[in-house]
Amino acid sequence: MSKDLVQSIPLAALLTCAAVCLVAAVAGAVLISPHNKLEGRNRAKLPMKALGDAPILQLELARNEGDIRAVLMEGDIARNLADARAGNQFDTWLFIPGYAGVLLTVGALLARATPRRAIVVAALAAIPVIAVCDWVENAGIEHAIDHVARGGAPLPGDAQRISTPSIIKWTLLALVLVCYGVTGIFSRTGWVAAGVGIICLAASAKLGIQLAGYFRERFFN
Repeated sequence: MSKDLVQSIPLAALLTCAAVCLVAAVAGAVLISPHNKLEGRNRAKLPMKALGDAPILQLELARNEGDIRAVLMEGDIARNLADARAGNQFDTWLFIPGYAGVLLTVGALLARATPRRAIVVAALAAIPVIAVCDWVENAGIEHAIDHVARGGAPLPGDAQRISTPSIIKWTLLALVLVCYGVTGIFSRTGWVAAGVGIICLAASAKLGIQLAGYFRERFFN
């Protein structure tokens, strides 16, 4: 990303885009939240300790079809499927475009604030990959929901089709947050950039710890 290209984008346009995308992401998160709880499960035990009490995250990172059954086929199955499908739709059409737009505009703003743009360019290049992986993951979830609804169980390969893009998504997101964090803190352009950097590093640390626990549980237990 050249200096001229970065500077050619009006600051007001970037800030407006960031605000619109943030509103979309927050609205998506609010709409998704009640569905992602899968209240129909009645808080039945989830398969992976590392991922905590987060049914949809457990579905996204399912190790096998048994994990899918443990998430979707406990308690009121019809309600679980309806909630998972609704949350998946809000995620696909609202939350993913929103957060991807926020990440892109924050990256562009950080690129304006630092002379060392290579790290930001690498992060920006990863964001479309993150969004595409999220959409592919959601398509896999939709197919798994259909298989449970129509056939009474997930089919072989459902877990792999969901978790492979999900692992790529979460890993790249952690790396993007690290890039933004380092750039923001060391840009020396003021407290706003430094604050963004600290928030990004804190988020990446939390996500990295959770991913490390998941990988240990998935591959070494």
